[in-house]
Amino acid sequence: MRKVLNKKISSAKQWELKKKLADADLAVQRLKDILNSLVRAKSRLTMGAAEVEKNAKIGWKKSLQKLYYLDEERQILKKDLKELEEENVGLNDHLKDAKRTIQHSEHKVTCLEEEIIPLKDALAAAEKAHTEASIALAVAESRSDEATKQAEE
Repeated sequence: MRKVLNKKISSAKQWELKKKLADADLAVQRLKDILNSLVRAKSRLTMGAAEVEKNAKIGWKKSLQKLYYLDEERQILKKDLKELEEENVGLNDHLKDAKRTIQHSEHKVTCLEEEIIPLKDALAAAEKAHTEASIALAVAESRSDEATKQAEE
C-alpha cells in the first residue's frame, strides 16, 4: 500500500482516490451506525422478549391458579348438587307419602260425613221427641197440679 501511496500520482487521480477513500470512509461510518442501530434494536428486542416471556409465565401461573380454584369450586358444587338431588328424592318420597295420607284422610272424612248424616237426623228426631215429651210432661204436671187443687177444694 505504501508503494501505491508513495508513487507519484497525478493530482486528478489523487483527488479521485481521496474522493473514493472519503466515500469508503462514509460508507464504513454508515455501516457502523447501522450495525450500532441493529445492536441496540437487538438488545431492545431481547429485553422485550424477556419481559414478554416473564409476563407470559406470570399469566400462565395466575391462570393455572385460577383453574385450580375453579376446579375446586366445581367439585364442591358437584358434591352440593348431588346432596341436593338426594334430598330432593327424599322430599319427593315424603311428598308422595303425605299425598297418600291426605287422600286416605279425605276418604275417612267422606265416610264419617256419610255416617254423621243419619246420626244428625236421629239426633234431630230425638230432640224433637224430647221436646214433645217435655211439653207433654209439663202439661201433665200442670193438669195434675190442677186436679190436686180441685180435689183439695
